[in-house]
Formats: sequence, structure tokens, C-alpha cells
Amino acid sequence: MDNSSGATPGASPAASAVAGIVSDLTDVWVAQARRLYDRRDAPEEAWVTEDAVSETIDLVEHLTPVLERSIDLTIELLRPWAIALQERRSDGG
Repeated sequence: MDNSSGATPGASPAASAVAGIVSDLTDVWVAQARRLYDRRDAPEEAWVTEDAVSETIDLVEHLTPVLERSIDLTIELLRPWAIALQERRSDGG
């Protein structure tokens, strides 16, 4: 069994997905903190606009898949309730 997503063996699929998302967000946060920590001693002249743009693009590229997985998980978790609500409305209740 592949456990590369940070999932806990034996956990429900939703709990495993949440654990994977939290793990990925933690990795992104740590990487961003490391980059900022490494730049703390750099002189201000070393910072150029391209660096800020590059850092922002890199952050967005790392956060986008996590956001997509979070939205997919939310849709999957809400789908049964949406179906039940639609059935209840079509039954006249």
C-alpha cells in the first residue's frame, strides 16, 4: 500500500485525504519559511522585483494542487447530503 500522501493506514478515505492535505500544506509552509529565513541576512539591494514574482509564482504553484484536492474532497463529502436533499424536495417534503 502506497502511503506517500501522508495517509494513515486503516483510516477512512476522507480522513486520509484530510491528513494528506494537511501534510502538503505543512510542507509548503515549511518551504516558504525556509526561503524567508535564508533571505533574512540578504541586503535589501539583493531583493529585486523578479525575486518577489518568482516567490509568488512558486507559492501559487504549490498551493493550487492542495486547493484543488480540498475542493474535490469538500464536494465528495457534501454529495450525499445534496442528493438526499434533492430527493426530499422531489418527494414533496
